[in-house]
Amino acid sequence: MSDFYKKDTPFQVYISFKKYLDVLEHIRYNDRLEYRVNYAESLIEKTKNFRELRDGFQDISLLEKSEDLIRLLLADLFPTGLTHNEIKAAGIPLSNVTFNYTERFKSILKDAGKDFEIELRNIDDDEFYVFCCCLILQAYFKRDIKSTLPLYYDIPNRQGIMKHYKISVNVDFTEVYPTEDARIPSEEVIDMLLENLDDYRLWKKYFPSKSWVLKGFSIISLVDCTSEVALSDLKSSMIRIDPENIKPDENLKEIFKSYFDVAQLSFGLMLFNGKDQRLEKLPIYENVFTNYILDFWINTFDSETRKKTFINLNHNSKPIVVSNIENLDHEIKSLPSFGILRDNEINSFMVIPIMKDNELIAIMEFTSPIPNSFNGLKLKKIEFFTDMILFSLNRFSFEKNYQIEAIIQREYTTIHDSVVWKFRNEAEKYFNASLGKKYIR
Repeated sequence: MSDFYKKDTPFQVYISFKKYLDVLEHIRYNDRLEYRVNYAESLIEKTKNFRELRDGFQDISLLEKSEDLIRLLLADLFPTGLTHNEIKAAGIPLSNVTFNYTERFKSILKDAGKDFEIELRNIDDDEFYVFCCCLILQAYFKRDIKSTLPLYYDIPNRQGIMKHYKISVNVDFTEVYPTEDARIPSEEVIDMLLENLDDYRLWKKYFPSKSWVLKGFSIISLVDCTSEVALSDLKSSMIRIDPENIKPDENLKEIFKSYFDVAQLSFGLMLFNGKDQRLEKLPIYENVFTNYILDFWINTFDSETRKKTFINLNHNSKPIVVSNIENLDHEIKSLPSFGILRDNEINSFMVIPIMKDNELIAIMEFTSPIPNSFNGLKLKKIEFFTDMILFSLNRFSFEKNYQIEAIIQREYTTIHDSVVWKFRNEAEKYFNASLGKKYIR
């Protein structure tokens, strides 16, 4: 007997093809097309000597022993013409046990490496148990419950970029029924349970462990939702930028890699100080941001040139995208300053001014040593999180100003208006230093 789930569930599980064989029986005796009748009859005859395929089994090794027969049996559900396009497999609902993969699914798992184990994303033991109970409500009690939460697989590709796949599960070929030890909840109890999805103990009271039978197989289909998931993760990370709780998200780089589909990527961001007409680093993110191009720009040009550039950006804030630096003009590549790209192995980059009400508030950069990593299409993807960048930066600036004022009020009781700026500059230095200390801790 095999345990199909790594987590506790209300199920005793049996892999069975009975419901699909019943479909073939119906075709055999009712279909008007002779070739379909013959096809169904042939499949039924081939499985006649393998009663466990109909009766059900718990020995996973039988999946490998009967691999060819199962593939033949499920051929209609897995068309050969779509095997290189669809990401699809048979399996046990909500289990990591999968089989009969399409060629594209096989390729994805091969690229992930032989040590990779496919697992559901971000679902704890309690949520998983309740999810299984909801499957019982849907299959046995005929409650219209599509899903309690979205399911995803996180699978790295050959380049190490984490890809995110949304899972849809077809349970048409499974059946769920109670054992003798099962409790059959009333409609009122079911309503009460659905109002308390987070009460794991309550669900387990009415659906004890191993008290129901899950028999059959499911069809799982994956859709690549990497951009959507990475965008959601990115927005969550940006919301957490908070001077009161300094904890820079060092997963930002991995999130950006997934979002832009770039295996090697660095990024940086500097805030624009409109009063002093200069770019400023975020102290807490110095270990996360690289700022290769922005640092070079600050250190290369004089203050007057930089100020003119800032003024011009208010009128023309078009981003700069260079897909491959080797395609730049010879004159540009001959400049001494071009060495900044060579020294930092930058072969593709984007520089994006962040504007609000036609005023510059920050500049962001993305760089990669891989040529052609960035282009106009990648730049277009930035539009989907620009509003969140603005929200985060405005929130950070508000909190920063609030704390600077608090420092001034705390340290100095009376300040003449003519020298407030001096105290503010010192308070700002103190604030930035304190951010660095908080992060080091």
